[in-house]
Amino acid sequence: TYSVVCDPDDFDMGAGIEDAHRVIAECLAEGLRGFGVAVDLERTRRPVEWSRGPQATSPCFSSAARWELKCGGRKLVGSAQRRLCEGMLQHGSILLGRAHERLPQLMRIDQAQCREWTAALQAGSIDLGRCVPHPVERDELVGCLVSGFAQRLGVEMRWDDLGADEKRRAVALAGASVELEELGV
Repeated sequence: TYSVVCDPDDFDMGAGIEDAHRVIAECLAEGLRGFGVAVDLERTRRPVEWSRGPQATSPCFSSAARWELKCGGRKLVGSAQRRLCEGMLQHGSILLGRAHERLPQLMRIDQAQCREWTAALQAGSIDLGRCVPHPVERDELVGCLVSGFAQRLGVEMRWDDLGADEKRRAVALAGASVELEELGV
């Protein structure tokens, strides 16, 4: 998985959610190309239909939404974005292996729908291991992705540990999260 957390104005992400999706996808594409992936950035013009539960029509990785990355015409990266107050979170998954194809087996769906969704995932998605001629090494991939963001955004990246204040805030947020879960929120 990957995540980007920032103020949308930090990196000239554009006017809205779609522009920010595009900029981040361009960063990811740059990094994946550096890793040796022949990746294409696709802008799907159709509206994304969100459905969950038994009425859902297909699993996420079986089709592309806006500004998603494909390899060999099949979806490689899935992303979602959320904005609150002055912050933005975009996170997503880069498929490294084929484990995602087993997701329908974990869902509360009947056997026919399970077979249908499994087939849709196999037809509509691809994992990184099938996009490059070399083994997928996590540290190398991370380095390429970081370089992709640096190049596309024109920034210098640096590694840093969380400071004491950041660690305390994370613990406080995690505690609040647990309390909310206990309350059923």
